[in-house]
Amino acid sequence: MLKHSRILASTVVALACGCAVEAGEQPSEPLDSIEEAFLSGYWIGPISEEPEIHEGRCVNGFEGVSAAHCSGGYCDNNSLLCSPLPNRDVFSDFILPFGAPFYTSTISEELPWNTASCRTDINRPAGMQGFVIGMWSSGANSDNLSLICQPARARYRNCRWTPYFSEEQGSQDFQAYLANSYATGVRCKGKRCDQVSYEICEL
Repeated sequence: MLKHSRILASTVVALACGCAVEAGEQPSEPLDSIEEAFLSGYWIGPISEEPEIHEGRCVNGFEGVSAAHCSGGYCDNNSLLCSPLPNRDVFSDFILPFGAPFYTSTISEELPWNTASCRTDINRPAGMQGFVIGMWSSGANSDNLSLICQPARARYRNCRWTPYFSEEQGSQDFQAYLANSYATGVRCKGKRCDQVSYEICEL
């Protein structure tokens, strides 16, 4: 199992506790396009079922998840790329975080309980939608997943699902499918949630 680590920009790696580790430990060879597009972002994870690494979330505020990575059998270790939310003119569209973060219902591959969305989950504040800022997992090989969501007033435009991917593909850059997009949901299929797909929206 990989150690709980973070990658700051493209070269600096640190444990979630702040202890430095060797660069390149995790995630394994993330996409260059992800690093180049979001140099001010950082990776959180790996997130897996072990108690010490079963949860991770963006920590700097006003950030969303713009890419994902998984490794290990059955996509056991999940990592998320935290990137700054887009800056907008105050007189145009805006993003306004509202209230405390919440956890979505737990999902696994069994239908119909294989999908979670910060925009529609029963645990979200009444009348609010949200975007992903972290993940929680449990069960062998991260069989069960829950998202950590930040409720916010935002435009949530052009929402769509990315293709399924697993450890064989490694990383997925959401910007390749929709510009200025951030994760708002996740779904999985295959034994122990082996393949994952993310709901993304333009914020």
